[in-house]
Amino acid sequence: MTPPQPLDQPNPVEAPVGPTLRYLTRSPRTTPLKAFKDRHGLNLDPRTKVLILIAVNFAAMGPASFTRVQILSLPVVILLAFNLSLRAWLIYVINLLGWFGLYWLLLGIGGSFAAAFLALIGYWIARMMVVIGIGTWVVVSTRPSELTAAMLRLRFPRAIVVPAVVMLRFIPTVFQEIKAITEAQRLRGVFPGAWGTLTHPLRTVEYLLVPLLSQTARISDDLAASGIVRGLGRRGHHTCVTRIGFHWIDALVAAPILLYVIALTAGV
Repeated sequence: MTPPQPLDQPNPVEAPVGPTLRYLTRSPRTTPLKAFKDRHGLNLDPRTKVLILIAVNFAAMGPASFTRVQILSLPVVILLAFNLSLRAWLIYVINLLGWFGLYWLLLGIGGSFAAAFLALIGYWIARMMVVIGIGTWVVVSTRPSELTAAMLRLRFPRAIVVPAVVMLRFIPTVFQEIKAITEAQRLRGVFPGAWGTLTHPLRTVEYLLVPLLSQTARISDDLAASGIVRGLGRRGHHTCVTRIGFHWIDALVAAPILLYVIALTAGV
């Protein structure tokens, strides 16, 4: 019988870990704010999140000036830092700053129809990036059980509660499946990459969208079965083990954002 290997020594028959496996198995880095939130268990009430979501959407896509939308993006970036990994947060911030910078750069150049058209595109995409950011924060920071408890406490009908909960659970699952498909393609050496996606779009559809559609159909069936098992379609009073409620952190986060949106609406 082969004696067990000591814990501090590698197994001699174990294959060396390549760069791909090292990339897949390394632990993701988190932002300091996310580590602080996880350490102290800070979490907002789902009703506060929905209120912030509606207010930011109204201000970002409303008549507010572009400069004020840039100021509004600051709390969105801070809230995302509490819930995203460091890499995802940096990707979002770089994209947001890029669209802001593109608008101001092309606005300063001016003098041509192409510059004005591209500046208009950057103007609206930058606003949409703020909306996407606050929506991403709500999705990644809210558990389905919390949303269910909040909507039931607000007396929403079942026809709204069930689709909302399923959608909240479905969106992150789709992104997880996209990540799993791309990682499997990298392991097999068939991942097209950004340039391959542009030069061979049909191959991208074959390698990515076909397995993704197959997986999403299976996921939808699983979510429907899970909802039936949990009794989401049952009539009568439902109980929930998830505790929600308003705390000091809700007022601390929501008050500045709501006051700023009210000031924008009032034209201050």
